[in-house]
Amino acid sequence: IPIGTIAAVSTAFVCYIFLILGQAGTMNREALQFDMNVMQHSTPWHGNFVVVGVTAACLSTALGSMFGSARILQAIARDEIFPGMQWFAQGTAQGDEPRNAIILSFFLAEFAILLGNLDDVAPILTNFFLLTYCLVNLACFLLIASSVPNFRPTYRAYDWKISLFGFIFIFFVMFYLQWLYALVAVLVV
Repeated sequence: IPIGTIAAVSTAFVCYIFLILGQAGTMNREALQFDMNVMQHSTPWHGNFVVVGVTAACLSTALGSMFGSARILQAIARDEIFPGMQWFAQGTAQGDEPRNAIILSFFLAEFAILLGNLDDVAPILTNFFLLTYCLVNLACFLLIASSVPNFRPTYRAYDWKISLFGFIFIFFVMFYLQWLYALVAVLVV
């Protein structure tokens, strides 16, 4: 997983660097500073190329999140972590698809969309993602600090100081960006 993650992030980083250099070499300074649609003005099909790309990325992310969260909900229900969730543990006969959990994920996503302003939803989601990364770092630090024998990370560059720093830094960033949303996310978890 670490090698794949580093390869994916590095590939995306290189692509973004080429995009930045390409834009810097082909557009004037004013367009780069003030034109919020500069990408659409510089692509084929009068900007439709960018719209199609952004639409595909959004749909891919939305479907991945909806189906990924449904599988996580199914696993939580099967492990009986919270009482009264047996309905979500069921899967289809063929493929064990978490249809009941998908239905709940769909309605939660629709509720968020129907709030009417995605700018209100974005900080909430951002804080829950940041809290997830924060708790993963904390868990890794605590596993090393408690000398659990079955926690043996194979990643050579792993160090407990990085996990502790990641936990503290992400926790700080959460409250720095939106302290109220961060507080709500921490209280919910």
